[in-house]
Amino acid sequence: MLCLLIGTVTAVRLQPNLNTASGVPVEMPANESMRREWFYKVWGGWPPTMHIPSKKPIKERPAWTKYQNNKEAALRVGAKTESRSWQWEQWLEKVQIRAIDSYTEKGWGLDTMPAATHQVINNYFRDAWEDKKFSPEGAKFFGRITGERRMVSLSTAHKILIQDTLIEMIGQWSGIGAENLEPTSTYGIRAYMNESTLKTHVDRCETHILSAVYCVEDSYPKGVDRWPMVADGDFLGERVSVAIPPGKIFYYESSKLMHGRPDVMNGHYSAHVFVHFRPKGWNLVNTDRVYGVPPGWDDPRHPGWDTNGYRTGPRAHHVHDGVEL
Repeated sequence: MLCLLIGTVTAVRLQPNLNTASGVPVEMPANESMRREWFYKVWGGWPPTMHIPSKKPIKERPAWTKYQNNKEAALRVGAKTESRSWQWEQWLEKVQIRAIDSYTEKGWGLDTMPAATHQVINNYFRDAWEDKKFSPEGAKFFGRITGERRMVSLSTAHKILIQDTLIEMIGQWSGIGAENLEPTSTYGIRAYMNESTLKTHVDRCETHILSAVYCVEDSYPKGVDRWPMVADGDFLGERVSVAIPPGKIFYYESSKLMHGRPDVMNGHYSAHVFVHFRPKGWNLVNTDRVYGVPPGWDDPRHPGWDTNGYRTGPRAHHVHDGVEL
């Protein structure tokens, strides 16, 4: 992905693309000059002032803005020591966090799975677990998850049961309505084993928009606290840590809310199903965020940076190491 930053300067014809949420090309930029021109045309500067895909003006709460500004300041400091690939991935996430539409006040919520549904899924898991009908999950999400994981695969019927139940619940929680949502992924039952961790992150911007983590079962030594889900931070600008007992559901706006389980789990296992939906007609794609990363993302000494962030405007040309920027 970083190869897009290398290339000669070329003339770019900036014609909005109706197949992307922001109007940028579907194709990856040929070089950084092209990416920069599109950044200024669509975004004008950083932080973004337009939501995608709705293109409504962004109205951030002051506490949220302060929280995100502090995170980005720390990221610019980290540019002195971290790899460019790490920085790039972090900035792609920042575009999602700042620009993607939000639907709820906090970005997360708690609920309870209907008792009859939970009993069916819990019984299925327990039977499979006792009979050791699980498989080890390999090095998926390398660098993000640590610890052993075991997968009890859901049958098609069980997936449909969970999905049909949650689309109604998430439609109500988000205010969108089930009729305006489409399912994109249902997987599990994934059991995280003792000493697991999950770094905070945001999910795929194309498909994982309104989501749920459903806790099916867990097991801990007496007196040990449950492994919490962390929102870092929520839309109110607070870092939140929430325990999810069996039968409970954690709703979250998964492509915008930083979430994870960075604390070490001190238990036997914690088993979950993950369900993802998106609004119908959702047209946000990866290049929406690629073109949204501000120029100078990889260098805190870049002339474009000032004390308030990146200077806005397409006329903010600079010379850096003998190269016009």
